[in-house]
Amino acid sequence: LVLPVSQEQGGSVTITAKVTDDTGLKSVSIDIKGPSNKTYTMSMLRASGDIFSCEFGDTFVIGNYKFTIQAIDTSIYSNKVNKSGSFVITEDNTPPVILYFDAEPSVQITGEYVSIVCIVTDNVDIKKVEVTVTHPDGDRENKTMTYRDDGKYSYKKIFSQIGKYRFKIE
Repeated sequence: LVLPVSQEQGGSVTITAKVTDDTGLKSVSIDIKGPSNKTYTMSMLRASGDIFSCEFGDTFVIGNYKFTIQAIDTSIYSNKVNKSGSFVITEDNTPPVILYFDAEPSVQITGEYVSIVCIVTDNVDIKKVEVTVTHPDGDRENKTMTYRDDGKYSYKKIFSQIGKYRFKIE
């Protein structure tokens, strides 16, 4: 069982298998081959009873992934069985999420720095975060925000006009 069978880039895929043997199991492993022919070999862990599971998260390359699960029993013959399957990784269509935004300090003083800050997350990666600041006279400026060590993006500037500024983060 593969959940989900089709997943967006950056999302993880869970592969489960029911594996039984009358002598017991020495190992259950999985080989996953991606569209770029890179092969990943991992042990499948017992989730419960006869159910083994593996979570695969290196899903940044779009395309078809093929996998083979191999079980080896504990008999003196080390009997093996293989089962194959596949799943698809599709293009990332999930937009980033702005979790938090603010202008710091909350009361701005002429001639002092103002920091516009935000926290943005995405399932794959964030290329850039931009802020559009509208000045009291209607002029606009578009700037790329800088990533800070504390996980926030920020844009810092001393604004000279007195009045209400507005900002939009994209």
